[in-house]
Amino acid sequence: MWPARQPDTKQKKNDCQELAAGAKSLAENTLAPVLKATNDPRSAVDTFMSSLARTYTEFPSANPIEIFAVNQGRLPAQASSSFRDSGFAPGFRDGSNQVRHAAGGLLAGYNLGAQAGLSYINSRENPNDPANMPDIRLNGQTVPKGAELAGPRGYAAAAQLGEWVNGTLCGK
Repeated sequence: MWPARQPDTKQKKNDCQELAAGAKSLAENTLAPVLKATNDPRSAVDTFMSSLARTYTEFPSANPIEIFAVNQGRLPAQASSSFRDSGFAPGFRDGSNQVRHAAGGLLAGYNLGAQAGLSYINSRENPNDPANMPDIRLNGQTVPKGAELAGPRGYAAAAQLGEWVNGTLCGK
């Protein structure tokens, strides 16, 4: 007799959990090593944000000049991942790649600050279209967090970004 097959207790991570785990892994692999090499917390966060940009968006880095160049078609876009919106809190779900959108919101806040970043990224959405409301709500969370990453506590915020994503963006 064959032994009974055991159920697979490992659950596949949903898209939001993948973003949270990825942010945590990127933080672990970039922040401390860059800080040790440069003794510059801002440089460590810049490296972390560029890794986040390359991993979850079409941008080659978090550098605003490169982001602008990609948006203007002056630099080739990198392949963006095929994430969707599984695992995000219901108010953030719209059937599209919310992982990319969340990373874009973080980058907008990081580069432009909370107010200008939110104004810019929301200008790309139609507030009169109910289909755009999940993106606008997601922007309202990610852009201020991105601005926090650029601030004086940016290193600590970057180190905890995975936990923040899990607690703020992912559904319970």
